[in-house]
Amino acid sequence: MTPDAVLIAKAILMLKADVDYTKDYVFPIALSFLSALMGGLTAYCINNRQEKIKIETEKFNSANTLMMVSFQMINTLVAIKSSYIGLRSRNPIFRALAINELLFNAGEVNFDISRLSFIKKIPTANKSLFERFVFFIKYKILKHELIMPSDEEIGNSWRNIARIDAFLFNYNFVLKSLIVRNQLDSDLKKRLSNIASKDKPVFEIKLDEIKKEIDASELSKYIDLTESIVALIDYLIREIDSFIMEFPKVAESNIELSKVNKARLSTIVLNKPAYLAALIPIPQPDFELVSLLVGMSPEEAKQRYSYSGWH
Repeated sequence: MTPDAVLIAKAILMLKADVDYTKDYVFPIALSFLSALMGGLTAYCINNRQEKIKIETEKFNSANTLMMVSFQMINTLVAIKSSYIGLRSRNPIFRALAINELLFNAGEVNFDISRLSFIKKIPTANKSLFERFVFFIKYKILKHELIMPSDEEIGNSWRNIARIDAFLFNYNFVLKSLIVRNQLDSDLKKRLSNIASKDKPVFEIKLDEIKKEIDASELSKYIDLTESIVALIDYLIREIDSFIMEFPKVAESNIELSKVNKARLSTIVLNKPAYLAALIPIPQPDFELVSLLVGMSPEEAKQRYSYSGWH
């Protein structure tokens, strides 16, 4: 090879750059991988946040729906009670006859109680970053025992889902019982109208005269239905009033409000005179007389027509 050719070959070799595998191969591949990883993590975070928002929104809507339903329920019960709110007699027959057919325009409540499964024994949401940090250190790292309310405390609070389910069931039971009583009331008063007069209204007819027109079993059923409904309506009005006042705070303690634009559950102020009057229970009947007419001991009658509540 001539000297000129050698020089040309050396020049060509000098022009050819050394191969940098890190720069030319590893870095582009790593960059592509990291880009894909970041994209995946971003998508996961977005989807996870949207899922959390969806879950918290469902919780919020469930609690708010029940609040509205409860408001309608208590309005219905107060309207029904207004028909006999002045009842003062303790004679079960006079009480039954004094309460006319109780009209109402309300359907049964159908609320899926499982929608409240998010209600826990203790508050779990809306904690600050510091509070969450302290909780993590205290209970996750240091393994301190988490103090929980007693079963009795839970049972008497609105964290007790069974208590909520009970007033929903009892409300529907009242509506069904009213339909039965209305039919019986109409039938019995139609028969008693034969011996009633302008000077002697139905509720002033003597027991002996009533028994001539009405069978003892029918009279017993009539009194039993009346006293059961009166007592249960009084109980439900107080229960639902308590629920409306206390449940928003309970539910919000288990809903991350930051995920629902910091919305708050509906709060209802019930302070009109007619409503406050409805909170006062109707005087109880003479249980000695009830026992004679219904066929049970006075103690059994008192237990049947009294509701002590969950407290």
